[in-house]
Amino acid sequence: MLGTFRVVQSGKPVFYEFWVVEIDNDRAVLKLKHFNAGLAGWEDKDSSTKMPVVSSSKDDVVFAEPDGSVSLHYHRAGATLTCIVHHVKNGKADDETFTLVRTP
Repeated sequence: MLGTFRVVQSGKPVFYEFWVVEIDNDRAVLKLKHFNAGLAGWEDKDSSTKMPVVSSSKDDVVFAEPDGSVSLHYHRAGATLTCIVHHVKNGKADDETFTLVRTP
């Protein structure tokens, strides 16, 4: 599975994400690469952010960094997919919620 995500402010791109879900060592892993506008990469050329699946069910999946600093919780309800991005930085937790709706 693969996907893209972008943040746009005032009609201009802020950053992009390109990601895949692949099987590594018999385990599903979300692999992300981030880019600024202009496609300057955040991660090193030969690396990516990797988050293995830590839990899943019929309509939910959670990917998380091994150190627990970031997790992505996807929940599907009908045509709606909600993603909660959970960050922990300097001991402080923060969540961002993205709601996507399938179009006909």
